[in-house]
Amino acid sequence: MSPGTIAAPAVTPLALTLRVAARMTMRAALASRLRPRAACAQACTLRLELVLDARTARRLALARGTRPVTIATGARTLPAAGARTVTLRPNARARRALARAGTVTATLRANATDRAGQRRSRSARLRLTR
Repeated sequence: MSPGTIAAPAVTPLALTLRVAARMTMRAALASRLRPRAACAQACTLRLELVLDARTARRLALARGTRPVTIATGARTLPAAGARTVTLRPNARARRALARAGTVTATLRANATDRAGQRRSRSARLRLTR
């Protein structure tokens, strides 16, 4: 390094893991008992959302278009490295639609952001059964 050059501080890459059961009952999801476990290798902010694809959303009369629809969200801040559960709460329209639905497959998306602004995302498929 030449004189007068300032070295950038080393930034640890953000690592995110997500654990959720592959199958869950509709009753538990409607009662806000959908609690996936997410872990970060350092302090981070977690934002999770449960998303239905456009076809399923249209079938449940939640949307008319071709875009995925978010049916539940949750967030949590981790002050240090570790794993925590995040409770997802379904919105009112989704709660009404899911109450009369059969089996539905949804995607759980997790996004983590650390203090340095790094972002990481993970997703998992989840089947909600009657």
